[in-house]
Amino acid sequence: MIETSGIGKINTLMRVNIGPSCMVNWSSLSMFPSKISWLTSTIIGHFDNILFKTRKNYHKGKIKSYFQGSREPLGRVLVLGKVTPFFMRKGSTKYSNHQSNWKALAMTQIFNRLGYVVDYYPMAGEPKPPEDLARYDAVLGWNCRSTFYDVLKSVPPETQKILYATEMHWSYQNAKEKERLDQVYDRRGVRIKPKRQVPEYPCSSLVDAMIIMGDEYTIDSYDGYIGENTPVYTVPNAGFDFITPELDDRDYNTARKNFLWFGGSGLVLKGLDRVLEAFNGLEDVHLYTCGPTTADPDFVDAYETELFEAENIHNVGWVDIKSKAFDDVTTKCAYLLYPSGSEAAFPGAVINTMRRGLIPIVTKDCMESAGDWGDVLEDAEIETIRNCVRKAATRDPETVRSMSERAFEKVDSENTRTAYREQLHASLARILGDAGLEYYDGS
Repeated sequence: MIETSGIGKINTLMRVNIGPSCMVNWSSLSMFPSKISWLTSTIIGHFDNILFKTRKNYHKGKIKSYFQGSREPLGRVLVLGKVTPFFMRKGSTKYSNHQSNWKALAMTQIFNRLGYVVDYYPMAGEPKPPEDLARYDAVLGWNCRSTFYDVLKSVPPETQKILYATEMHWSYQNAKEKERLDQVYDRRGVRIKPKRQVPEYPCSSLVDAMIIMGDEYTIDSYDGYIGENTPVYTVPNAGFDFITPELDDRDYNTARKNFLWFGGSGLVLKGLDRVLEAFNGLEDVHLYTCGPTTADPDFVDAYETELFEAENIHNVGWVDIKSKAFDDVTTKCAYLLYPSGSEAAFPGAVINTMRRGLIPIVTKDCMESAGDWGDVLEDAEIETIRNCVRKAATRDPETVRSMSERAFEKVDSENTRTAYREQLHASLARILGDAGLEYYDGS
């Protein structure tokens, strides 16, 4: 018998609902004047941070267990993954910071539907792994981090071991970031510290199965680092379904000359340096940058001119995807320009902007091909980017609109929460055995 004492149902214990309905866009409440609205948003944001940190500190080093179902569980799974969404206030604006928040909750629901109690534990940062590993039928690690590696060395051999990979293999990503940082030093004479180095643990060679969020290009990065007989399953990435396009509000004659870089930390790995250099001096085109563009002093030192002085480069900074600022900049631009050096296929930055109708101009690290709704760069050289920008800016407005529509249709049909859940459910069912397929009773 599986011990379930003290375990609540997932829909009552979890602090966040899987869905946009629980989120409040405080900055857009029309009943507040703009300054009061900004102050309200700031206060709510500080409250969210305090509550989040308090809950996180309280649960540090503790296992959080979840189960939803009216019948006796079939087993128990330990997930070493992203625990932050479990500490968020219902309605917290932090929820939309990254799509991995809802994926952590979705994965828990899927395990429950397959008949398994889920114990969640942080993927890294803990002094030691959980105790009593023998009670688990399976362990799953979100990428290869320290705690999962410790568990893999200690778990009984009969326990099913699963790696859920949302990134390129560390050997690929680490080398690519170092290479790009060296190139910035050669061009600008500024040594920028790496921000996206992945711990070099051999998890992928120690597991019984892998689930990779990506495509064949992503899988190829693990070549030589996976057991010969280890099955590999893929799931599509997905963004936030509440993001919708406003195709009729965009002036395509103007928008075709406006490009957006939209990314997170690791600015050099994500290609911002190359984009800034490509646009510096280009006429009749504009670049808008959204992300932590001024958070790295070394990067600012290297690109101060482009960030703050170039007339055709507009540094927007970080924006919430639920904000009016995000809607405005994605209406102004027709293209997403994202020459990242290492991603899982269709990263969130690409999906969420494509949901707004932006046409992707990306590297193969983001997607292997783009059909008739985008452009995949031959390489990430600055001149290649510059030439592609010139070509894109001269497209007929009607062509741009048509490509914009197809870009949205692509992600709205293939990169949705439903597609992600269905494929993850099928993959986990295959790995754990078919017994769980008959478990869920709809309760």
